[in-house]
Amino acid sequence: MVLGGAAGGRAATGVAACPAMGFRAHRHAILVVGVRSDTVFRGPVHGGGAGREPLIMTACRFPDNCSSGGAGVFCTRPVAFTDCTISYNAAELCVEGGGVLCVTTTVSMTRCVIAENFAKVRGGGVYGTHDAWLQLRDCAIFGNRTHEEGGGLFGTGTAVNCIVAENTAAVSGGVGGSWRLEHCTIAGNACRGLDLSDGRLDSCIVWDNAGVSRLSWSSATPDVSYSCLEGEVVLPGMGNTNTDPRFLGWRTRTEVYVD
Repeated sequence: MVLGGAAGGRAATGVAACPAMGFRAHRHAILVVGVRSDTVFRGPVHGGGAGREPLIMTACRFPDNCSSGGAGVFCTRPVAFTDCTISYNAAELCVEGGGVLCVTTTVSMTRCVIAENFAKVRGGGVYGTHDAWLQLRDCAIFGNRTHEEGGGLFGTGTAVNCIVAENTAAVSGGVGGSWRLEHCTIAGNACRGLDLSDGRLDSCIVWDNAGVSRLSWSSATPDVSYSCLEGEVVLPGMGNTNTDPRFLGWRTRTEVYVD
């Protein structure tokens, strides 16, 4: 199913060009409620509507949209994404959330790909406001960019078994904000792989990120364990190392091999 323009009374008409990115932009977002499966959304999606039941999105795609914020998806109520792809969206006209913008809500993403999105200031891939909570598992966040903070992810939440790679920002090219990261690989981002105000790293690899500092942590004592972090000294914590993980290559952009 392809949803865009006027569909079932849930989408507003009106398409405008986004000349800076060459994408098409709907002036009004598609308003989605309930459950959607195997749908391609041609227009920024607003996950809103009445009630508090979560919106469930399975095997959906959100490509090539442009908006003032949350160009792919703008979440103002709980949303659960599974096996979705959010790619080539641009929040060019405003500031935040090229792929996904989450405002005062909880959003979960499982086995999702967030790729090649752009935001003017923060959260090229995903942006959550200070009162939003993000939960990612088995996701790939790559090739996203922003001019300032959080090329891949910016906000507060948890990420488990995720790859954040080849994202770009002036600060926190990979991940910014406050996060608990477990079994994650943060690699090939510019500038800095991590720029955290608070959080925890457990069994993670942070390596080959460009910039003055590959890891920035506002807390006095970083909470890091069993992780491999590039740097001249080993960070305090159980099982940490600064030994080169010797990446052997990427079978795909979401699968990295280490020696």
